[in-house]
Amino acid sequence: MKFFHATVAAALGLAVATGCSSGEPSKESGSTAAHNGPVLDGTYRVDLDGKHRLGNGTPMPIAPISNSYAFRSTCSPTGCVAAATLLQRLDAAIATYRTTVAPSHDAEEGVRAFLEKRAPVWSHR
Repeated sequence: MKFFHATVAAALGLAVATGCSSGEPSKESGSTAAHNGPVLDGTYRVDLDGKHRLGNGTPMPIAPISNSYAFRSTCSPTGCVAAATLLQRLDAAIATYRTTVAPSHDAEEGVRAFLEKRAPVWSHR
């Protein structure tokens, strides 16, 4: 799994570095000048077909892996910066919420209290 995350990080860095930088010094002056490089923002799913995985040239198949990442990038005249966050844990939290909290009376009470701008009255059921 560490290899997968390292691969995604390397691909992200390469995409932003090659897309935002021409290798030429910036002709714009001032720190507020905009850069028209590509933007890598949004949520992306990365699928890895583990059947074709190699380790030092030797086949090392693993089960397929699919993860979601939130990407954010920004470019300035001096270069680009990008970051990615793994959203797999968020997916698990949403699934837990949907199966345990959402069907409860307290979930309805919480939303109702918020919309009515009042303190919720919890029944713990």
